[in-house]
Amino acid sequence: MKFMLFVLPTVPATLEERKRLRPIGRNNERYQQMLDELRKLAIFADEAGFDVFATTEHHLHSEGYETSVAPLLLYADLAARTKRIKFSPLGLVLPSWDPVRVAEELAVLDHLTKGRLYAGFARGYQDRWVNVLGQQYHVTGAPMDGSAIDNHNRRVYEENLKVIKKAWTEEAWDYNGEYYKVPFPYEEGIRRWPVAEWTRTYGAPGEVDEEGVVRNLRRAEAVSGPSPADIPTVLGEREHDPLYRTIGCRPVDPCLLSARFLAPVPTVPGGGGGERSRPPARRERRRFPLRPLRPHRRGGGGAVPRHQLRRLLPLFQRVRFCRGVPLARGR
Repeated sequence: MKFMLFVLPTVPATLEERKRLRPIGRNNERYQQMLDELRKLAIFADEAGFDVFATTEHHLHSEGYETSVAPLLLYADLAARTKRIKFSPLGLVLPSWDPVRVAEELAVLDHLTKGRLYAGFARGYQDRWVNVLGQQYHVTGAPMDGSAIDNHNRRVYEENLKVIKKAWTEEAWDYNGEYYKVPFPYEEGIRRWPVAEWTRTYGAPGEVDEEGVVRNLRRAEAVSGPSPADIPTVLGEREHDPLYRTIGCRPVDPCLLSARFLAPVPTVPGGGGGERSRPPARRERRRFPLRPLRPHRRGGGGAVPRHQLRRLLPLFQRVRFCRGVPLARGR
């Protein structure tokens, strides 16, 4: 059994302070305080034996409730302060990203952390910022209701995931999708590349044709390793874990990222609606009571020491949670 510490970065304040210091999401002092507490949490989780430290991705929250605008940058900072724990965005909202940029940044961060990285992807449901950051795809937040705008969000998500897979697994590749094309323009290729001969000689085979036109992209930055056919064997030998599960999608093949192997797998089985069917979303408001921490049994049969868990209690006791989000610090 493995354990994850899932955190929603929140600028600390009481409700009165949030009103007095509004917009507290742009308060430098409180933001630095939040970063310090995230560092303490990550160090604690690393020392206590947690396997993964995870956060969300959200933007434009001036109230400071979900201040997780750059999870990959945050993980680079936390990885430098920890020794063994892995990090995972849960998840990067693909309809608001350029997929090649996602593939590159995850690959580089995987190297910076020396393999201590999981890749988690999401569709995004908050119109407040998905509409803004996803405007290149004319996408909105996913209402999870099977409507036209919901299906449009899903198609963009699935296409971007395909592009990321290609960027991680194929030496030189092209893609002609509904929303994304590689190269661009796809039919004509990229003709203004002054060092085409250099690329044809030293780059990936097939990137540049005989006329000096860029026809493919090479594998994402810093990615290397065995062929995808070797992944199941290496996966078993190295005991790497499956990637964060993508809800409601058909299975995809394992992806190669540096020395680690990431395999998105479905959590919702296909029903009468086919492979992509999913149950209707539930929107009820839920509260999660904070229970006393107990030592957890880990995979090797050992237990997390009580004295380490007690170190975390003072921090949690100052926080009230609603839907998993810290709402206000106690006085």
